[in-house]
Amino acid sequence: MTTEDTNEQRNQYLPERFGRYIVSDRIGLGGFASVYSALDPELNSTVAVKVLADNHSADSEVRRRFLEEARVAREIASDRLVNVYDVGQTEDSRPYVVMQLADRGTLGDRLAEVMEPTSRDIRLLISEMATCLQAIHERNIVHRDIKPSNLLLISLKGKKEDTSGALIRTDERVVLADFGLARDISGGVSGMTIAGGTAGYMAPEQLRPDGQPDHRADLYAASAIIAAIACGIHPERLNLPESNLPADLREVLIKQLSIDPNDRPDSANEWSEQLLASLDHHEVQETAEIRPSDVADALAGVESWSPPPQPPQAVAVPPQPPANSWDSASGNSGGSHPGTPHAQVHAAANYSAYQPQGLSAAPQQSYARPNYAYNTATGIGPSAQPSAAQGFIRGIIGLVVSFVVLYFLAFIVAAIEDDSNGSATTLAFIVAIFGPMVCFFVGMRYLPWPRTKT
Repeated sequence: MTTEDTNEQRNQYLPERFGRYIVSDRIGLGGFASVYSALDPELNSTVAVKVLADNHSADSEVRRRFLEEARVAREIASDRLVNVYDVGQTEDSRPYVVMQLADRGTLGDRLAEVMEPTSRDIRLLISEMATCLQAIHERNIVHRDIKPSNLLLISLKGKKEDTSGALIRTDERVVLADFGLARDISGGVSGMTIAGGTAGYMAPEQLRPDGQPDHRADLYAASAIIAAIACGIHPERLNLPESNLPADLREVLIKQLSIDPNDRPDSANEWSEQLLASLDHHEVQETAEIRPSDVADALAGVESWSPPPQPPQAVAVPPQPPANSWDSASGNSGGSHPGTPHAQVHAAANYSAYQPQGLSAAPQQSYARPNYAYNTATGIGPSAQPSAAQGFIRGIIGLVVSFVVLYFLAFIVAAIEDDSNGSATTLAFIVAIFGPMVCFFVGMRYLPWPRTKT
């Protein structure tokens, strides 16, 4: 089947239009909404149309949040936020939002390309993200879902085309999208809040209903993006103290990813100043092992989620190999993310533990059970649970021995006693029958079995 045949089949299921907007293709599909590219015939321009999914259209709270996203972006009216042009309803009463089309895709898409992020790439991304975050934080808006797929790339008109293959190119701008979880804190941060966000990018306070996240939660997520790109590992699996990043950058990121919001920067500008200062005398590409395949697997296409409101619990984590360990057979790093739609890679056992409490290293605990074998020299060994076969053999030995002993004991008792009514004989036979059974199970569990640890 050719690509043209596949496109024709896909287009058969596309809606023809939403209002006056003529649909040309579906460019995104998520759990809550689908995004289409469409033509506005009146203005002769291409736009993006985001439509709420069928299974959520009847939920009044989801509808409210869906339209609130458009209102927030419209009110802030910054060139660092995706522009919203219109809202409407489909024929089956699903709301839709018409917005600016990200003609260069998302940061997540760009990270999936074959490329190696350089120090220049990371510096420019820091500056672009800081500008986006500053624009919403000045209006007391907390985004609460900062991640690569919500950072869109828009081409700049009048700029010379940049074909350098850089992460962020000179003819484009980063803009912020998806305000479905955004919160206005102009009246202060108080009360309960819905836990939500994306695993690996959520600040610890976002997991608690009483966590009261403010703008520092967005800075936490931005630091997680930078750390993940620099290390080539999904942020949920980072172990910064053991990474080979430059010492200055590592220390700054550890502080910015602290579990305590008070340890983080107070503003997006301060956040970027700290990171850029740590890069002044280092080239990240030379000191950190950045693998493009890891970045693509780790960061592209991670979906949002809403965990149930419950307090965080401590989790015992088994010992893991170093976060940047390289598998020469598969060509992948031990830190790739296992759940992304771009690639299903690596078992979770290869990951380093994510430590939100300052990203401290996980305790090295041993979960291996010792092996045991016979000690033919001494005939003794440490006590341990025997195998099923060994236990069964011991039980048979106990059964035979106890049956013989108790059988003769029963007849001796019957011969000595005056057993005119047969009661002593009956009791003796009961003991002879059930006694060996008891000995069988007791023998399986407690009969000594010589072995020693190897």
